[in-house]
Amino acid sequence: MRGLKWPALESPTTQPATAATTSTSTSTIPAKPSPTTTAPSKGIAYPTSSRTGAKNWDAIEREIVKDAETWEKPDGDAAANAMFRELFKNATPEARRAMEKSYVESNGTALSTNWDEVKRGRMETKPPDSMVAKKWGT
Repeated sequence: MRGLKWPALESPTTQPATAATTSTSTSTIPAKPSPTTTAPSKGIAYPTSSRTGAKNWDAIEREIVKDAETWEKPDGDAAANAMFRELFKNATPEARRAMEKSYVESNGTALSTNWDEVKRGRMETKPPDSMVAKKWGT
């Protein structure tokens, strides 16, 4: 193995791939294949130590996403909370301001998205007919 000269382990990508020769023998060492001559990739192949073989993680991800679409939707309080979160997330800054002010000032009994109505004054606490509003600490 003495006397072998390796100018580079990999050829630069800007130069065309050529066969390298050793200085002590007449055999040639094949050069790195160019990117244009390689076969099209079927995706990323990950190394594995699994006894059952490699897993196609892209297929597993597609299956999980497909299953997630069929999961049950929330109901009751969870559905109401999800709806209000979506409403707040998609609202304009003015509507968000109105929602925050109306909810806080009414002690959670009113929610308005109309800033023109809410900015005029303080929101009243209006509990449902079957409930009575009480002050904190009493």
